[in-house]
Amino acid sequence: MFTKKEIKEFIVKLGNKWFFPDFYNKITWYVITLGAGIILTPTPLKLLFYNWLIDSFNLNSGNNISLAAVGKTSVDYLLGFSLILLALLHNIFSKWLIHQSDLTRSLDKERVYAVDSALFQEFLIILSTNSLTIKMLEEHDFGNTFDLESLSDLQTFIYLWNCPEKSFLTSDLEVKKM
Repeated sequence: MFTKKEIKEFIVKLGNKWFFPDFYNKITWYVITLGAGIILTPTPLKLLFYNWLIDSFNLNSGNNISLAAVGKTSVDYLLGFSLILLALLHNIFSKWLIHQSDLTRSLDKERVYAVDSALFQEFLIILSTNSLTIKMLEEHDFGNTFDLESLSDLQTFIYLWNCPEKSFLTSDLEVKKM
C-alpha cells in the first residue's frame, strides 16, 4: 500500500507545514512580529516606550496621567500569544479563501469547456469536414465555374452564426471561427 519511505516523506512534509507555516501575507507577518515583540521585548525597554507614549499623550492632550495609573508593568504574554494566534488564524482563513477561488476557477474552466464543446458540435453539424462545401473549398479551382448551391452550408453558417449566442467563450476558438 504505502512504503515506509512515502510515509516518512508525508510526515516530514506535514511537520514542515505545521512548524514552519507559509506566511505569504504581509498582514500576517506584521501581526506575528508585533506579538513576538510584545513577548520578547525586555520590560525596561517596554517601560521606556510606555513612558514616551504617556509623555506624548500628556503633552498633546493636557491631561496628566502616569505610568502607575495605566496599570501593571509586567510582560503581557496573553496579548502577544493572542496576536500570534490571530495571525495564524488569518493565514489559515486566507489560504482557505485562495483554495476556494482556485476551485471556482477550475469549475469555470470546465463550464467554459462544456459550452464551447457543445457549440463546436453545432458548428460541425453545419460545416462538417466531409460536407460538399468543405470538399469544394479544398479541391475546386476557382478560376473555373462552379455551382453556388454547393456553398449553401457556408451561407447557412454565415447567416446563423453571426450573432453573440454563437460565440465561443475561449478567445482562441472565437478568433479561428472569425
